[in-house]
Amino acid sequence: MAKKVFVCLVLCLAFVSALVSCGGGDAAESSVQGVQESVAEVLGYDFVYRIVPDRDEAFDDSALEVLFNILVARLDFLGYDGSTVSLYTEGDSEEHFVRVEVPYNCDKDSVNRSISRKGLFEVRDCDGNVILDSSDVEDSYPSLITTEEGELEFAANVFYNEEGAVKLGQATERISAYEEGRNYLDFYFDGVQICRLDCDAIISTGESVVTRADITEEEVLELSENLKLGMLNYELVLDSAEKRS
Repeated sequence: MAKKVFVCLVLCLAFVSALVSCGGGDAAESSVQGVQESVAEVLGYDFVYRIVPDRDEAFDDSALEVLFNILVARLDFLGYDGSTVSLYTEGDSEEHFVRVEVPYNCDKDSVNRSISRKGLFEVRDCDGNVILDSSDVEDSYPSLITTEEGELEFAANVFYNEEGAVKLGQATERISAYEEGRNYLDFYFDGVQICRLDCDAIISTGESVVTRADITEEEVLELSENLKLGMLNYELVLDSAEKRS
């Protein structure tokens, strides 16, 4: 298919060139420009982000390395082979930047969201208190579960580290004793509620299942991957997203 497109493009350019030589004028030149621009669109994007610490604190080399590794893993998950990530500073400025080069004609907004999202996972009780967060997660993987009604749903299985498992056990012991309508846990990702889990017993296994009736396979795959990688320790503010030409 790629060869056919190339031949078609060559013939199109040849036809437009003939028009120009025969006096086709501005219309032919405009057609040539349009063809050239359409070809340029497939060369990729360069994203530049300013790295902003959560608080007024000095940059840490080990934390920057973690940031770098998470971004590389996110790009790999998205399937953008050949992408590059580079950290740098400009002149004498103490500001830090990261450049992400994607060698594909991608959905710019979608890629930006996937790259720069914080990835903060939180489990909250009925009063909004945070019981668990990203630092308590050890691993996660997608699965397909059967509901009580016998229907299949996509889900993210979340496994907590030793400290997280203790927190989950203590929280569910307390919450399971609440009256109906208050005995639940809410799961959030980047401030958006994913689902609510009724809690009528102690969870001592150190794991939970995150799902809802309308969750998609793509959402579960991305959620599991982000939980596995962990959240970004710095905020990324987009400075520019330029098409590579």
